[in-house]
Amino acid sequence: MKKYTFSEWMEEFRPDGIGRIQVSTLGIGPGGVRTENKQPEIQFTEVICDLCNDLIEPRNEKGEEPVIFVESSYSMCEKCASTFDKGGK
Repeated sequence: MKKYTFSEWMEEFRPDGIGRIQVSTLGIGPGGVRTENKQPEIQFTEVICDLCNDLIEPRNEKGEEPVIFVESSYSMCEKCASTFDKGGK
C-alpha cells in the first residue's frame, strides 16, 4: 500500500484539481441490441475515501496535511487503510 500526503495525492491523481466520473447506462434496445447511453461527464473537487465515503480535507483539525493510502484503484483515509491492511472489510 502506498502512502501520499494530500498534496502528493492531488499532484499524482488530479493534477488539475478536478475529479471526473463518466456515467453511462446499459440497456437492451429493439431487437435485443445492447445500447449504451453516455451522460455528460460529472466533475468534482472533493476527495472522498473509497471505502467509508468520508470527506478527506486538505488539512485536519490540527492544521496538518492528512495521509491518503492507495491500494490498487482504492484511495483510503487512514482509518480505513489500517482496517484494509489487516484484511478487514
